Amino acid sequence: MTASAYFMESRHFVGRDDDREAGAPYLTAKPWAKLHTGSDGVSRLGLMRHSMDVAAVFEALAGIPLIRARLERLAMRPLSPAVMARLSVLAFLHDIGKASAGFQSKVFPDKARSAWLSRAGIKPYQCGHTRVVAGLLFDKDRCRRMAEGFPLTEMIQWGDSMVDLWLASISHHGEPITSCSLTVSQELRWAALWRPVDDYDPMRAVSCLGRHAQAWFPEAWHEDGDDELPAEPAFVHCFAGLVSLADWIGSNDSAEFFPYDLGRDPSRAAASRLRGREVVRRMRMDVEDARATLRTRPPVFGDIFAEGGLGFAPTPLQEAMADPDLGPVVIVESETGSGKTEAALWRFRTLFEAGKVDALAFLLPTRVAAISLERRVRQCIERLFPDPEVRPNVVLAVPGYIQSDGERAFPLARFEALWPDSGDHASSHRRWAAENPKRFLAAAVMVGTVDQVLLAGLPVRHAHLRGAALLRALMVIDEVHASDAYMTQLLSGLLRRHTQAGGHALLLSATLGSEARERFLPAPQTRLRPNERRCVASPALTDRMPYPSIADSSGIRPIANQAVHKRVRVTLTPLINEPAHIAANAARAASHGAKVLVVRNTVAGAVAVQAALEQELGIDHPVLWRVRGVPAPHHGRFGSQDRRELDDAVEASFGKVAGRGDGTVLVGTQTLEQSLDIDADYLLTDIAPGDVLLQRLGRLHRHRRHSRPDGSAVPTVAVLTPSSRDLGPYLETKRGRTSHGLGTVYENLLSIEATWRELERRDHLSLPEENRSFVEAVTHSAALGALADKLGPAWKRHWEDYTGAETAKRGGARIVQLNWCEPWNEQRWVDPGSKLRTRLGLDDRLVSFDEAWSGPFGHSVERLKIPGWMAGNASETEEQATLLAPTTDGKVRFRWADRCFAYGRYGLEMEGGTP
Repeated sequence: MTASAYFMESRHFVGRDDDREAGAPYLTAKPWAKLHTGSDGVSRLGLMRHSMDVAAVFEALAGIPLIRARLERLAMRPLSPAVMARLSVLAFLHDIGKASAGFQSKVFPDKARSAWLSRAGIKPYQCGHTRVVAGLLFDKDRCRRMAEGFPLTEMIQWGDSMVDLWLASISHHGEPITSCSLTVSQELRWAALWRPVDDYDPMRAVSCLGRHAQAWFPEAWHEDGDDELPAEPAFVHCFAGLVSLADWIGSNDSAEFFPYDLGRDPSRAAASRLRGREVVRRMRMDVEDARATLRTRPPVFGDIFAEGGLGFAPTPLQEAMADPDLGPVVIVESETGSGKTEAALWRFRTLFEAGKVDALAFLLPTRVAAISLERRVRQCIERLFPDPEVRPNVVLAVPGYIQSDGERAFPLARFEALWPDSGDHASSHRRWAAENPKRFLAAAVMVGTVDQVLLAGLPVRHAHLRGAALLRALMVIDEVHASDAYMTQLLSGLLRRHTQAGGHALLLSATLGSEARERFLPAPQTRLRPNERRCVASPALTDRMPYPSIADSSGIRPIANQAVHKRVRVTLTPLINEPAHIAANAARAASHGAKVLVVRNTVAGAVAVQAALEQELGIDHPVLWRVRGVPAPHHGRFGSQDRRELDDAVEASFGKVAGRGDGTVLVGTQTLEQSLDIDADYLLTDIAPGDVLLQRLGRLHRHRRHSRPDGSAVPTVAVLTPSSRDLGPYLETKRGRTSHGLGTVYENLLSIEATWRELERRDHLSLPEENRSFVEAVTHSAALGALADKLGPAWKRHWEDYTGAETAKRGGARIVQLNWCEPWNEQRWVDPGSKLRTRLGLDDRLVSFDEAWSGPFGHSVERLKIPGWMAGNASETEEQATLLAPTTDGKVRFRWADRCFAYGRYGLEMEGGTP
């Protein structure tokens, strides 16, 4: 029987108010919600007061004009004051499970608690407060008794969706609770939780909650047939996220948020509401003050993006971002270095001023790119909003970092953080979102990896919180072409959800193929039937599409090109297996003062060239790129503190304002190719798919300069290839370290073969003029399928295997993604013991050490991330690593999960070789 059926059989009777203290030394008749143990004893916050704090935050959030608009869009109708009050009641009742005797027993000291639970017939594992509501709401007898002192019958009249919405509120700890799961749960049989024990009566506490709900939300109880609660599934999902966010904010008992002594009954309701509005404003979730200042002082583009004190006029691309008629999803394709970042920020300014977004989520494919871009975004926000009292907060959304508005903190226990000026209480609100990855999207401006929003589209803990917070934001996804089939499917689903709620998104790319564009921006009439294949335009048609361009739901149109024209000299160099020769080539260019980038497809390849470079030049040679004076390669296999140093050192050496004249060789991996504003005089790169190769070329002669070193006046790239022209042997995938990523990192060998053929046809690449035709020739499925037919059966099998795997990845993403169109009571949820990923293959492990040790750049190392492929068959719970005897080569060695590792200035290595 459903909850509604149980409730409809109930009879309502309001009991007398009796909040007298019980005789027990620890437990009182008034239920508590939060405890704080200090030197002066145990302090309690009553359940009614905490419930009001959370409801007040929910009211404040739902009262923000943009959030209200998103809710109404999802509800598909306006929301009356009575409906909003009823939603607040359900938020108020989010912790009704804490009224159970099991939860209340947590106030006892351990020994006394054990005896008390035994006497009450309650097991220690029965003392939660979420799923235990099964025994209250889904047992017929208790439901009838509950209705004697609680306004249950009135709530039933609020509509068929009331039960789902109430359970969505109770799910505030991040895992959905549904009536289907509760009616067959073991919690349904835990009757002792709701029976009186000593002088504590759980049902009396429930009745007290109901009376407070009636007194503090009077508008909710007006009878009006037009005020049924919304039943649209997406609305219920969004409501769950808002209550979860409200609970997290309302549970903060610091003096600046909701301290225990904020107000006493009956003044607590008024005090909570006043504090709730103040807190969401100071947290920069309510940004109406910032919007008002922007409207009274319209910004000038040149002032916002001034360099060296000098402003510059917007390009046609950047001007187009102020167009109010652009669709909710906009795709910009333009050459690297053409000002797409500034265009995105100007788009945010336009939508923010118009009240169409309240936040910005700037998302990048790698943490390195996010860290590099955060400073540029923060400077823009500071210029847009000169007054720090109203300025939106800027959070770096990269796990391992705690950073808000450029200030960094250090993690403490219990998810707390130590800020450099921790006594600055006025800053606590704007820093709140930075202190835990689950809160990142609650910032007004967040710059991070795309994984942060993908987690809002997967059935994982707190996905609803992330999703509800995200609805406020303009989603900017940079380097969108870097998404694989799995990520593309997740992003597509997330974009549909976002725009259906009235949200806006901007996708940026220099090398997006037409087929990828169609997946992100399909025409309304192209929804496919089961087993129907999409009709794909031929490469001959697609490569005539304009470039650079802007695309939205109305079509694709050209933009006048003002990017730096580059005629890049391409030399095919068969040295991919010769790290010593690669190093010699790079050193020779650096000896003339060139800034040289060597980009390899694998960490092993980068380390091999770095070692060869040091062998040839000597470790003290000045052209070696250094981090705090220590030569090192740049890749992702370093500890978090060391990664910060690596990222800062890249910008210092190769950034836009970095000093020139001194030759430098920087060796790295894909961490150097995306979203970094770095400028090299000469580039050596492993051969890779053409779209990836164009990204790497974006770091070559990126900026206009008066002069370049001898031999580097013409932008030149040495594309490193195998010595044999035949890629056939690489069809036997998993060749380990000898493959250089061909067939492993980059599984589509046909794309690499097509790229090689295109490069053989020319000795120059004219960019951006040839960008579109080059990308379509090496990525379009029709072109690659024709090439497979031409190359023979082995290649055709490879193409069939590859396309089949891509289809499987997209199907896998569709299966696991969190669909807000699915009714709350029917949603599928991941088993708590399993692990869903935002990108396939990301199953890294975080290991810790008994004692900290000094890393290669002087930082203390307490934890390290082990890539999933290095973990072997290690269990998910394997966390502790053991340090081994010290060595003389500067590396620290340790054992974890029966494997030996080394960590030093080359990063993390697995002993015995790293594929």
